[in-house]
Amino acid sequence: MTVAEPGGGVAVGRVEWFVVEDETGLHALAPEWARLAGTLPQPSHFATPAWTGTWWRHFGAGRRLRLVGARRDGALVALAPLCTRRVGGVRVRELLGSEESDLATLLLAPGEAALGPALARAALEGDDWDVLSLWCVADGSATAEALRGALATAGVRHEIAPLTVNPILDVRPDQWDAGASRSMLKDLARQRRVLGRQAKLEVRFAADAPEIDAALADLRAFHAVRWANQGELSRLRLPDYWAWVGAITRTAHAEGWLYFPRLVLGERLLATGLYFLHGRRLFYWMGAHDAEFARHSPNGLLTLEVIEHLRVTGLADVLDFGRGDEAYKLRWTGHAYPLLQVTAHRGWRGQAAFVWQNRVRPWAWSHQSVSRPIRRAKRVVGRLLARGAA
Repeated sequence: MTVAEPGGGVAVGRVEWFVVEDETGLHALAPEWARLAGTLPQPSHFATPAWTGTWWRHFGAGRRLRLVGARRDGALVALAPLCTRRVGGVRVRELLGSEESDLATLLLAPGEAALGPALARAALEGDDWDVLSLWCVADGSATAEALRGALATAGVRHEIAPLTVNPILDVRPDQWDAGASRSMLKDLARQRRVLGRQAKLEVRFAADAPEIDAALADLRAFHAVRWANQGELSRLRLPDYWAWVGAITRTAHAEGWLYFPRLVLGERLLATGLYFLHGRRLFYWMGAHDAEFARHSPNGLLTLEVIEHLRVTGLADVLDFGRGDEAYKLRWTGHAYPLLQVTAHRGWRGQAAFVWQNRVRPWAWSHQSVSRPIRRAKRVVGRLLARGAA
């Protein structure tokens, strides 16, 4: 439906604002949403309806959809893909994709930056939320600036705080490895020689449906062993999460994004990684390796093979390691852009949720002796509940 401009006033000129709150409208919007996502300064699969639509099918139950957008002369030029969920009685407004996305963004067409403030105000409108929680907003982006301005005038308590960083590696220059750890590269060269004496070391790519299913099964098995060795249950052992991983992998294959390399020694699989190739950017999502070969750095060897493959084929300009400042990422590159967590809250429920999410939870995650038992218990309970439902 057509509505007044968010924050008050009437749509000016040929700009019409609208709100979609049902799945029928979401599906109808998908084609023009996909075109708009392709025009972003940093195109990202996280901003596409293919990613968010798949996520919604798996995690949308219990959430209320709210897509706010604008059309100019009939063309979609702005979109805030939002939803609201309940957590223990607290209503949380967030972007579609939630914590499964590594980039939170408002979508604005080229030349439409002036609509950013109004679009950000749209994210705050309504009385059906206690907490606004937006993860992984790129610092310095149009989204970050629009949210800063909207929150400053909205009259709600808010916090815009550093969350983590997103390491990236430009693989185009001949000196792509200038920022990489010298000792790591030397060790990988040595491991290549050692393994090469046993059998041929090469990368193969899962391409068709049977190969993709087999690669997913291997990823799950390796991942389960890794977490079991740490006394925890792999998320890939949780039926609902495993269904999501399989679905988004198949979606990526259908969309032409899937990049699923497997490092093999002769016929033995050493490591596998699940990547998405979108907008000349290869995004790393998850990976795992054969624990018996851990001393040979199989994940590092796979990453090196991926970089060399990108340089030979020219498929992508950037290897995006995703959010997080884990040491294994920073050994490859010294370049990273900062990500923010944007939170607003109102009422006593919002205040309590804010303290938990922005104070207690980060503290617990930084103290593994506290968070690990809690995380382990949640995954075990989740698995038991899934079995009971089946």
